[in-house]
Amino acid sequence: MKKLLLMILTFGFLFSADSTVLAKVDNEKVTVKDLKEMIASVPNMKYKDLSPDIKERAINQLIDKKLLYKYAQKKKVEKTKEFKEAMKSVKREILVQVFLANEMDKIKISKSKVKDFYDKNKMKYFATQPEAKARHILVKDEKVAKEIIKTLKKEKSSKLKKKFISLAKEKSEGPSSTNGGDLGWFSAEKMVPAFSKATFALKKGDFTKKPVKTQFGYHVIYLDDKKKSSVEKFNTTKDKIKQSLQQQEFANKIKKVLKTLRDKAKINIL
Repeated sequence: MKKLLLMILTFGFLFSADSTVLAKVDNEKVTVKDLKEMIASVPNMKYKDLSPDIKERAINQLIDKKLLYKYAQKKKVEKTKEFKEAMKSVKREILVQVFLANEMDKIKISKSKVKDFYDKNKMKYFATQPEAKARHILVKDEKVAKEIIKTLKKEKSSKLKKKFISLAKEKSEGPSSTNGGDLGWFSAEKMVPAFSKATFALKKGDFTKKPVKTQFGYHVIYLDDKKKSSVEKFNTTKDKIKQSLQQQEFANKIKKVLKTLRDKAKINIL
């Protein structure tokens, strides 16, 4: 009983809030609902966030529309050829949109079908690849790369990263030098094979003891961190799968309908 009373009070509040009168044009009301419908098409705009100035301007626009609508009626615009042609066009669009919406609603995707898709495709669509967060020092001369490695070997482990960043800023010829050689997070396929192989072989906080040669030059790589591969859980992705399967079935269904209609119709493209 308490839950029922709460629902009644809640819906009553929402109804009364939306029916709140903001202005009157003769005998017609401009309500909160009218204003909400007006701003519904504006991205990231909500009624509760409207400033007093924008709200006032929007209300005045609604007033103007009501005045123009009444004036157009008085001028008997509905009886003009232009209005009737426009209405035919609008009617066609609405008929198609309502038909498509109804067909979409008819498509039901079972939970078992969603789960089956997930189980068969989880490694293909819902798995993340292992990633590494690394830094590098890029030089053109192998001898210089070896000297950098020699310097890093002498550094204490507690100060190694700081020293690496300093050397990257000082000696690296790559675009990441200003950021201490920071390359951010990346998966193996994002880098050239030799670079990826050397990076993913490292342990966190370690660096390459030999220069890594690629077409760009010689790299000394330091591993900040690594992430293992992971698979998105079924419960977090089931709604997306259901929507995707529904859209796919809908597209196939409409394709078949159109094929049947085209086969029966006489179509001449001029």
